[in-house]
Amino acid sequence: SVDVGNVEPLQIVCGAPNVTAGAKVVVATIGTVLHNRKESFEIRKSKIRGVVSEGMLCAEVEIGLGDDDSGLFLLPSDATVGEDLANLYSVESDTVIEIDITPNRSDALGHFGVARDLFAYYQTKGIPTNLKRMGESLPINVGEPMVKVSIKDESACPKYLGASLKGVRVAPSPEWLKNRLKVLGLKPVNNVVDITNLVLMELGQPLHAFDADKLGGTVEIKKGMEGKELLLLDGTKYTCVADDLVISNGIDPLCLAGVMGGESTAVTQQTTTVFLEAAYFNPVDVRTASKRAGVNSDSSYRFERGIDPNGTLHAINRAIGLLQELTGADLIGGPHLTGQETFEPFKVKFRTEKCQSVLGITLSAKEIEAVFKALEIKFKEEGGGVYQLEIPPYRVDVQREVDVFEEILRVYGYNNVQLPSHLTTAIVREDKLPQEVLKEKVSEALVGSGFTEILNNSLTKGSYLEGVSNFKGKQVVELLNPLSNDLNSMRMSLLHGGLECIARNQNMKSPDLKLFEFGKTYWKEEGEYCESNRLAIFMSGNERDSHWSEASRKSSFYALKGVVEGIIEKIGGPRIKVSSWNSDLVGEGLRYQVKKRSLLEFGLVSTSVLKQFGIKQAVYFADFDWNYVHELAMKNVVRIKPLNKFHPVKRDLSLLLDRTINYDQLQKLAFQTDQKYLSKVELFDVYQGDKLPKDKKSYALSFELSSQDTTLKEEEIEQVMKKLIHNFETQLGAQLR
Repeated sequence: SVDVGNVEPLQIVCGAPNVTAGAKVVVATIGTVLHNRKESFEIRKSKIRGVVSEGMLCAEVEIGLGDDDSGLFLLPSDATVGEDLANLYSVESDTVIEIDITPNRSDALGHFGVARDLFAYYQTKGIPTNLKRMGESLPINVGEPMVKVSIKDESACPKYLGASLKGVRVAPSPEWLKNRLKVLGLKPVNNVVDITNLVLMELGQPLHAFDADKLGGTVEIKKGMEGKELLLLDGTKYTCVADDLVISNGIDPLCLAGVMGGESTAVTQQTTTVFLEAAYFNPVDVRTASKRAGVNSDSSYRFERGIDPNGTLHAINRAIGLLQELTGADLIGGPHLTGQETFEPFKVKFRTEKCQSVLGITLSAKEIEAVFKALEIKFKEEGGGVYQLEIPPYRVDVQREVDVFEEILRVYGYNNVQLPSHLTTAIVREDKLPQEVLKEKVSEALVGSGFTEILNNSLTKGSYLEGVSNFKGKQVVELLNPLSNDLNSMRMSLLHGGLECIARNQNMKSPDLKLFEFGKTYWKEEGEYCESNRLAIFMSGNERDSHWSEASRKSSFYALKGVVEGIIEKIGGPRIKVSSWNSDLVGEGLRYQVKKRSLLEFGLVSTSVLKQFGIKQAVYFADFDWNYVHELAMKNVVRIKPLNKFHPVKRDLSLLLDRTINYDQLQKLAFQTDQKYLSKVELFDVYQGDKLPKDKKSYALSFELSSQDTTLKEEEIEQVMKKLIHNFETQLGAQLR
């Protein structure tokens, strides 16, 4: 029986473990809509186990005040029965506008940046609007610095501002500040930390507050503290490397610059003196340290994209004002500047004619200049529609003429660009075979043969390529700012990505694979950056599953050879020179060359490479130079000839040969012997065993002879076969068996 302030109490069924007589709880009456973590639902009058229930007693998770669903949310004993819960907790209404910021717009990672952009839009549309920065402007370098600051690496930290405040009373923030941070998705900590977070969100400038008594009077911004341990504010223990930029006391690192502060100098309830930092750190150094430490923070997110280097003073002044207001602090020194005071704008030459040509719109000088003014771009006209521009340093994404074109179009409005009334197009005859068409044809043929296309990352692990002789004279293209050691260089071969895919599928109990990939490889040679289009083919496991009519068949060198030669036939079957190919990556293979240029290599991937990936079965790999494939296909001339009206004749020979002789030598010699009637040579049996000498092997060859003009006579056939036997015996040392 629940009293909700009405004349009659409500009957509510509740099974919570902490429901007791006299408790004051939250009641959702009939018609109330509750929003839990998964869904919204309306409270209705219902029957539970035959008993009428006229509402619901709520846990904190059901009213959005927390995550606890173990029992009822108990209210204070002096709470008024029947009072609206919003009144009890002074709930305020607010509006949150969520904006997706593209990675290039670091200037909009704060409320002021968004307002500044909106102001620019209103200005160009003639809508009266004011733009005002919050906070006061304080002079720099006033008073004696309580903390001595020195920058040891000015390229990594060109600018550093510090201010000292005493008489700081650390306490919970006022409700307005707590609510502001909660709306922004931040958890309130205390008034000092909350102020730095608020300014970060307002102006996009990260700040950090140190307990000044723990600093020891010295701050050094430097690198080279490798091996030193740092306990970060999130509890992460990090061991510094030589390239990490840190804030230190000269002996130990106190903070990973631009990423996160350290626990040793954190502001606590006992803090009474604060040293406040506002700096500009090199984006590359911050990003590298953030990825290396595995720590992502709101500060690193902004620093690594580029903040306003001229906005640090305003941000620290805004924070000083709030600290004085909310903590009762007194400013005793600062803000003091170390390093560069101001940063020069980006200088760009702008041509009106070029802008209109690129954008496809006609703009007057007045309209263009209005955009410049709205975006705080200083300009000087040189005549003929040419301007010299000075772009504010906070627009790190606008450093080229084409970037200014984009800004003009953005403010002008993409939707305001009119479609032309007439569209003109021309149908052009294509005599040559486009690369995409050839790629589609080969892809369809491979898919029809049971292959699956894969697409791997162009970034790879540099260690895969260490000591590999395949790329002699070629250098790995390393990333200047890699996300991780596993993705620190551009691939020089499609092999390693394919092996990663095979290993993953093998571990997922899918070992039977037929894969292909079109992609680019990259390298540096004699100081020049190069790239090549490639086609890679992989076969591993069973080529064909078992069936009631036949057993399964494993992938083999000859199965891959058939696929490879099928592709060669598709491009016109150029005259190919075949040679053996062995390398650090492929232990047994062949190289196909056309006019002394390598068309492809294929073979069995070496065991040592497979071990790197944990692959326990054979992998056959083919690597096509796709640019050359396309080049040959373009030169291919299709010739048509009638079918032979006369039946071909077959003859077989069994030859005893030295082990060093290969089939390629036999085939080549056969066609050199007779080019008039000999049309095909095939190897159908190889024997090596106890019945033959150790240094010998037996090849069984089939020869097909035919003529387009007449049926061959026995004398003609015998004459060709005698020539073949004679040449095999005299030139290759063969014996007829």
